[in-house]
Amino acid sequence: MIKTLFAGACLFLSFNAFSFDCTAIDRYVEKGEHHESKAALVFTLENEHTLKMEVEHKGQFYFVTYNKEDDDALLQIVNSADDTKGIVVRASFNKYGIMSVSSVDGQVVHRMECFK
Repeated sequence: MIKTLFAGACLFLSFNAFSFDCTAIDRYVEKGEHHESKAALVFTLENEHTLKMEVEHKGQFYFVTYNKEDDDALLQIVNSADDTKGIVVRASFNKYGIMSVSSVDGQVVHRMECFK
């Protein structure tokens, strides 16, 4: 019984050691006023090697594919789920536990921020 609880706790901690939160952010200026809207990315896959998160926000699709073994991620901000028009970046968390990417489209800034 104790071995089972210990094994379960270790498995729980191993997945949580790689957990992080990501947010999609749109910022724009309209008639001299600054606007910002946010949406949290949601986990769509987690296994021993990979975490995947995504969200559709304000007509943009935000994707994170995190490689646990290499401790880096593929960040994508694209116009649609099947579209190749957008930005794709390989990134890793900095010493402060932050990973981010931005894309500018006219007066709109699409940004994704992840925090460990």
